[in-house]
Amino acid sequence: MEDKQIIDILTRMPEAERSRDAAFYESLLADKFIFRRGDGSVVDKPAYLGALIDPENTYSSLEQEIVSVQVYEFIAVANVHIRASGRRKGNDYGGTFRNIRVFVRDAAHVEWRLLGWFNEKIADSTAPPSGAEIYEMLFGKPPAKPFVGLKAITIDHLFANLWSRSLGNDRDKIITLRERSLMTVAILAAHGRLDELKSHINGALNLGITKDQLIEEMIHVAHYAGWPAGNTGQRLVIEATEKRMKD
Repeated sequence: MEDKQIIDILTRMPEAERSRDAAFYESLLADKFIFRRGDGSVVDKPAYLGALIDPENTYSSLEQEIVSVQVYEFIAVANVHIRASGRRKGNDYGGTFRNIRVFVRDAAHVEWRLLGWFNEKIADSTAPPSGAEIYEMLFGKPPAKPFVGLKAITIDHLFANLWSRSLGNDRDKIITLRERSLMTVAILAAHGRLDELKSHINGALNLGITKDQLIEEMIHVAHYAGWPAGNTGQRLVIEATEKRMKD
C-alpha cells in the first residue's frame, strides 16, 4: 500500500497550496528540496514557502490528475498533470503542466519527504487533455498526424470522449484512469485480443500499475473467463515486465 501513501499526499497538496498551508509544506518538503517552476526558474525550500504565503500569488483554478506513481523502496516518483490559472506577482498565468515529483524516505521507512518537484508547461489551455494527450499517457507519442481510419477514431473518439471521462469534471471522474486501464486489460484478456492486450499491459505499467496487481487481475480473469485466458494474460504481463527490466 506504499503507493497509496504517496497518492494520499498528492491528493492533499492542491488544497494545501490553495489555502497557503505553510505548515503542511514545511513538514512535507525535504531540507534540500528543489522546485523547477513552469518558467524554468529553480528555487529552494525557503523560496518556495515564501511564494506560497505571498498574497500576490493566487489561484482562480487548480485541478490535478495523478497519472502514475512508482515506488522503489526508499524513492517514489509521481507523474501528475496540473491545470491551473491565476496571478503571480501581478501577472495572469494559466495552462496545463506536467509535474514530476520525487519523494524520499529514510531507512526506517517512516515518513515520505518531497525532494524534487519539476514543473513543465505542456499547453497554454486549461481544458481537459485531448485524445492524443491521453494516448501519450499510456503508450507514448501517437503516430504523426493526420490520423486516418480506425486510428483517427481511436484518438479522436475513444480516447478523447471515453478515456477522457477519467480526466474530466467531478461528475465524470467516477472511474480513475488507473481503474479504467485495469478494466480494459481484463476485458481484452477475457476476449483473447492479444495484440491490444500487449499494448494495454504496457499502458497500465506506464500508469504505475504494478506487475503484482496485473497478475492478480489475471487470476481473477482465469476464474471468470477461463484458465487459458488468464494464463495467457499472465504470460504477457511477465514478458512485458521482464522486457522493461532488460531495457
